[in-house]
Amino acid sequence: MYYKNHIWIMLVSLAAGIACVMLNKIAPETIVIIIGTMFVAAGVINIAFILSTKTKIEEKKQRPSFSNFVTSLAATILGTWLIIAPEDNIALITRIISIIVILGSGYLLFSMLVYFRNVRFRLGFYILPAAILAIGIWMMISPMTFASFLVLTAGIILITYSIAVGLELLVLKAFERQMKKSVPQNDSPEEITSETSDFSV
Repeated sequence: MYYKNHIWIMLVSLAAGIACVMLNKIAPETIVIIIGTMFVAAGVINIAFILSTKTKIEEKKQRPSFSNFVTSLAATILGTWLIIAPEDNIALITRIISIIVILGSGYLLFSMLVYFRNVRFRLGFYILPAAILAIGIWMMISPMTFASFLVLTAGIILITYSIAVGLELLVLKAFERQMKKSVPQNDSPEEITSETSDFSV
């Protein structure tokens, strides 16, 4: 399951990154408006769904989810604000992107250092996720530095992230093949990765 999920993450990141690089001439304000429209659409659709199912929920003597309604309303308001004043929200969007970048690269490093701690990754394999993490922190601290080329930056980060995920998967597959030669075939991948090994890549 880990491999399948990360293969999809790698492919989607690569496709999105290539699209961003090809469309890098799009103005940041346009990106803000597009994101705002997505927020508004998601919020309005969710509110409409909550109101349309309210009668059925009341018939079952249940309360409609207040938290879902508040979240949808907040998304609609935020999206409207992004559409009305895109120039004022470029820094906000950049910081949101930086949070996603930090979480993604942080998770990749965490999985290499903790979840797959028994796999001895060479130092070079930590360079890409560490570089992405550093860029994410830089974007958070100084968002306007990236404002004029935000789409291109996002594209490069996505492509780099997909490469980092691909390299991690190659190492893990090689590790799994190595371990299968030394353990019974009925052991699961989870049991294999939990064992200590001197395998180095």
